[in-house]
Amino acid sequence: MKKIFLFFFFSCFYISLFSQEDLENRDAFLAKQFYENGAFDKAAEYYKTLITQPNGYDLYYEDYKQTLIQLKDWTTLKKLVKTIYKESGKNLIYQLELAAVHQLAGENEEAQKLYGDAIKNCKPIKFEYLKIANKFIEFKELDWALKTYQTGQQRLGAQTSFNIEIGQIYRLQNNKKGMLDLYLEEVLANPSSLEQVENNLQSALNQTEDLDNLEVILLKK
Repeated sequence: MKKIFLFFFFSCFYISLFSQEDLENRDAFLAKQFYENGAFDKAAEYYKTLITQPNGYDLYYEDYKQTLIQLKDWTTLKKLVKTIYKESGKNLIYQLELAAVHQLAGENEEAQKLYGDAIKNCKPIKFEYLKIANKFIEFKELDWALKTYQTGQQRLGAQTSFNIEIGQIYRLQNNKKGMLDLYLEEVLANPSSLEQVENNLQSALNQTEDLDNLEVILLKK
């Protein structure tokens, strides 16, 4: 009986040596290992607890999200994103995240509505439009990114304020003529942007045909 008591005592003492941080690091390690080995259900169990820890959303949101995507657990993922959206003060980035979940779940109509609402509710500040557009680009929603920039131009009243960014969208859409027209418009309106435009063109125009198109556009101007 005495031996059992001593074993129990030292076991409790040993466990108490581990701090909460040590346990969290252990659980994070195990969650990652389960994920990498395809045991997504086990990983999700750990992330469900880890996400509730201090700074849990900052540290584990992306990993938990990817785990739930692998499980196609759209109900849990929607609940997770809605919670973060509220706790972030209704950060529109998480509204876009929620829209993307709806799209993955095959709820395209709801996704499109949330995308449009995010642009509509964006504060009239250039940086805010840039954040939303960059998120659309991350999701490969180039038409929505383009609409974000165009809406920003209309609301901010500066027709050249997003020309560089729209030119990049045109490049991704393989609309090289549109890109060239816009970059030229930007340089004429804002000569200080010449260096940035040149850098973008050097990486975009890598074929003789592209350079010929640029020459034609310049001659027309």
